[in-house]
Amino acid sequence: MYDMYVLGMSNGQFYAGFASDLKKRVAEHKHGKVSTTKKYLPVSLIFMNAIFPSEMQNIENIC
Repeated sequence: MYDMYVLGMSNGQFYAGFASDLKKRVAEHKHGKVSTTKKYLPVSLIFMNAIFPSEMQNIENIC
């Protein structure tokens, strides 16, 4: 199972991503270990939604 998540960044923009371990991934963002969000710390988790493997394949086909 994956989680789709949205972070709010310090510049007022949003970052969306997918993770199999949401707690670990959000911690990586918050500690500046993700290049796309480290310039916009602090970040905060504002939305998450569980996605099952079959749904993830549909999303990958769209993107």
